Amino acid sequence: MRARYTVRHKLFLVAGFMAGVLLLLLIGGVNQGRNAVQAQPLMADAIIYVRAGAAGANDGTSWEDAYISLQSALEDAVSGDEIWVAAGVYTPTVRTTPADARTATFMLKQGVALYGGFAGIETVREQRDWRANLSILSGDLDHNDAADWRGIVTDTIAIAGDNAYHVVSADVVTATLDGFVITAGKATGADPHHLGGGLYTNGGHTTVTHVGFWGNQALEAGGGFFDRQGQVTLAQLVFAGNLANRGGGMYFYHDTGIIVNSLFAKNRSEISGGALWDEAANSTVRNCTFADNEAGTQAGAILSWGGGNAVTLQNSIVWANTAPNEPQLSGGFVVSYSLVEDGWLGTGNLNADPLFVSPESGDYHLQMGSSALDAGDNGYAPEFDLDGTVRPLDSNHDGIATADMGAYEFELQAVFLPLMLKQVTPSGK
Repeated sequence: MRARYTVRHKLFLVAGFMAGVLLLLLIGGVNQGRNAVQAQPLMADAIIYVRAGAAGANDGTSWEDAYISLQSALEDAVSGDEIWVAAGVYTPTVRTTPADARTATFMLKQGVALYGGFAGIETVREQRDWRANLSILSGDLDHNDAADWRGIVTDTIAIAGDNAYHVVSADVVTATLDGFVITAGKATGADPHHLGGGLYTNGGHTTVTHVGFWGNQALEAGGGFFDRQGQVTLAQLVFAGNLANRGGGMYFYHDTGIIVNSLFAKNRSEISGGALWDEAANSTVRNCTFADNEAGTQAGAILSWGGGNAVTLQNSIVWANTAPNEPQLSGGFVVSYSLVEDGWLGTGNLNADPLFVSPESGDYHLQMGSSALDAGDNGYAPEFDLDGTVRPLDSNHDGIATADMGAYEFELQAVFLPLMLKQVTPSGK
């Protein structure tokens, strides 16, 4: 456990530890009069460090002395703290029901923000790279799944044994989860342990950004993510290879949700909503791509269900999803500036092959010549795409920068050809 102090004075604060005592080094001097600095415990926000390979004091105070367990950092954290997690694979150990090992979960805490994607040397959060430094939260409690070389279960058929019901959970809290891969959750228990194999949230306000949900399953609903009666803000997410009876990728239940700049690909629902099931949530979906998802009966991509429910779909692509009935969308929708296979009524909508680069290998970027280029509405478009590329760009080179449809903004890459020099000898010499 770490000591905590705050300084009530407008001076810069540098914190360090010596022999277990927090030293306050005040830059600019200390006034010994009525403006003297006063330290009080349990007030200051803190950064808590987690690095699987750390060999120091294991107290979370620096990268060198980082906790090797994310669970320890969560136990230590209080509202206002940030937890920085370096690349590595982390499994939960604290059970919500002591007698059931599968109830082990990373339980988010009120006011605490978790950030992954660190190499373990950063001094400011903006230096992290969550694409290069994978902070993986895995439900593989007995470490016997057929994960890939990174530690990610890319398909639920690779899950073996008794995995965690929910890799991550949140219960009526306001929390942030940013920069992680959540994989190998297996919600196959009794209610609520049959919901949300990757992430299960109940009420509260959860912000989830830069997170990949890979190879999670749920017996009932929300293979990757289930949200019940909460308020969620979701951006720059990937749902791939998840499985459930309803809502293979995600399930919204009577909540308020917005999803932007996200990819749903190759998820499966045994019944409906291969990628997403929206039940009386009236979600808003912007600049997302739904492709190659599958449902057993209807709505290979999205099912909008419930009396008067309508999902708002803007600047998005819905293509190559499959189901025996209504293979793309089913239920109530308000769709605009979106590309939907087989068409959908609404302003600015298209029905044409989006020309993905290589869907077979999971590359859903757009090719030059795609009808989705510059076909969105800038009023709906977020500032960045799933890759972090600025929106909008002039993708079709008509002189007007307009947002593309889908999760990825087309960015023409310069090609540099090698310059071959050849010595020429003048004739006759």
